Amino acid sequence: MSPALHATSICPIVQKIDSLVLHELTTESVRQALEGLAMVDAWIESQKLHLTRRLQELAASSPSVVPAHVIASASGVTRSEAKRGVARVDTLSLVPQLESALSTGAVSIAHVDAVTQAMSHLSPTDKQKVASQGNWINMVASHTTPDNFARAVRRAVQQVYADSGLTQLEQQRRRTFLRHWVDRDSGMVCIRGEFDPESGLQIVGRLQNTVDRLFREGSVNGEPRSPDQLRALSLCALVLDSSTNSADHISSAYARADVSVVVDLKTLQTGIHRHSVIHTGTDIDIPIDTIRRIACEAKIIPIV
Repeated sequence: MSPALHATSICPIVQKIDSLVLHELTTESVRQALEGLAMVDAWIESQKLHLTRRLQELAASSPSVVPAHVIASASGVTRSEAKRGVARVDTLSLVPQLESALSTGAVSIAHVDAVTQAMSHLSPTDKQKVASQGNWINMVASHTTPDNFARAVRRAVQQVYADSGLTQLEQQRRRTFLRHWVDRDSGMVCIRGEFDPESGLQIVGRLQNTVDRLFREGSVNGEPRSPDQLRALSLCALVLDSSTNSADHISSAYARADVSVVVDLKTLQTGIHRHSVIHTGTDIDIPIDTIRRIACEAKIIPIV
């Protein structure tokens, strides 16, 4: 393992980067400078974690000390970002292997956030089950990008559910919500919601299909549209067009998903395992029971 980062090793990196002549840099020298900055970031984040942990200790003996408030006011960050910093400390208390890796620059704070997010809705008991795989979590984090690592951790979280995710799905369904309001400055109607993965996968699939249909029908009049605007127009088409029977497809959580799912045979037959392959073409994770139900109605194409 690499030695922990200290000020004595960080200062030369900062001095070297500060002395760079930007217009003389090559692609390789820029890459090296960015790697150096990543080491500096890792050191900074490690120091923040130590200080946040100390704030938690002070808060335990003095109710007037609120770590998130102190962090927000001292660092000039939002309250939500300050709370995220506190959550990181809680995560690393469960998975200390990651903190050791962060202190050496082997992983980034984004890896820590991936674990925090994946375990955010777990019970304390289930968090301990995931944390018991700390050595594996650290190994994967040290050898992969934060995005790929996040997917691996979500798989580990799925494994703690005896029914291959169905219990988690039911919990997610209970947290489903949708709200709307009018922005006072723009006068625009705003919508925000969260949906369980199974329902969300269907909604996203229907939206994408409607985006494609709008292009085919020329409904966008040849004008350039951003992806976000196209999705908004597609939602209007789905909700306001009485000839579209989209409600029939979306209303049932057990309806066939309007998307493609790639899954390995072993996972389909026996459930989630360490090397499971499940891709929906989106960032949405769905339980294996849902995939099996979809497979009963779907066209299955074997891939070797």
